[in-house]
Amino acid sequence: MTRKHLCLLAAVTAVATAATTTATTQPLYVDIHLPVQGASFDAALSANTFLNNYLKNSEINFKTTHTPHVTLYLTAWTCGSGGPTPPPPSPSPTETCPEQIEDAVSGSMYDLYIPGMFGPCEIQVSKPFAAGNYAMMNVTLDTAGCLQRYSDLIVNATFKLSEPNQTAPGWVNSLPEPERSEKIHDIQKYGSPNVFSQFQPHVTVAWSDNATAVSEAVAALSVPKTQFTGDIVALGSVGHHGTVLQNQDLAVFNVTVRKPCAKYLNYSDCRSHNVTAGGCSWCVMHFFFFLSFFVFLSLLFFFVVNFNLLEHCSHVSMLSFLSLSFSFSTSLSLYLSLPLSLSHLSSLKFVT
Repeated sequence: MTRKHLCLLAAVTAVATAATTTATTQPLYVDIHLPVQGASFDAALSANTFLNNYLKNSEINFKTTHTPHVTLYLTAWTCGSGGPTPPPPSPSPTETCPEQIEDAVSGSMYDLYIPGMFGPCEIQVSKPFAAGNYAMMNVTLDTAGCLQRYSDLIVNATFKLSEPNQTAPGWVNSLPEPERSEKIHDIQKYGSPNVFSQFQPHVTVAWSDNATAVSEAVAALSVPKTQFTGDIVALGSVGHHGTVLQNQDLAVFNVTVRKPCAKYLNYSDCRSHNVTAGGCSWCVMHFFFFLSFFVFLSLLFFFVVNFNLLEHCSHVSMLSFLSLSFSFSTSLSLYLSLPLSLSHLSSLKFVT
């Protein structure tokens, strides 16, 4: 496990460097992550403070500069401008790359938490370990696959906006098969060696240029096993050593929040609430589904109360009229809602 995490961190730097030199547009680095919360945050902060004192540096500083986090997907992003991979359609032709990433993540929020069926994940954080120049706290992949599903959904929703055809770092060629081929494929397609079957969650708590000192510091560290609820997903600005910078998130989503659909009557209103809600497309789409249902009930009411029409219609005609009414109202709903949410088709379950 130690070797894999060390390789992962080396890949972040190498892949980012390759993307910078090959892309026609300067890539953006965004870490889609779960901020560590509660008792797990306290444990990470305590470990970071101890390790920084031991290593005599503050390269990673949870007190003032960085956010302890579990990365779900970290890569370089160009949103289609750095290569041939077409990005998903955007509701607005003037959207920036960060806004496109935000919209893509928004479209997956209602798959991360399905009341009574799935999520939010309970994240288990436990003993620290050394991985080369890094000290990390272990994050357990739960047997139910909740955390793995989080990462898979986020990657599937956003990877087309990443820098395409990123170059695999040299160390990948030294890995045994099939791990080598899997990582090369994942880097080329998704821009990260840490996705899907290669997903290896952790919390990075310290760094030093002296790997031996890191091992000694971790051996002297005692950290309790904790857990937190992964109900917050954030798009973090990336600093040195794979850190996430405090107070510089591009967007923050609460996957369990369900706001009234009536609040989102247009795309601008919808996006303005993304920093506190679990994504606007669900409410936009469902608002129009409620509208279609209202239209259907109105037509049905009109048909039933019109006794003269009712007396002269056969049962077949009545059923045909009801079917046409429902089809019309549903078509109206889709016609009105799809232009507002082209980048959120995943919320309709057409894309998984």
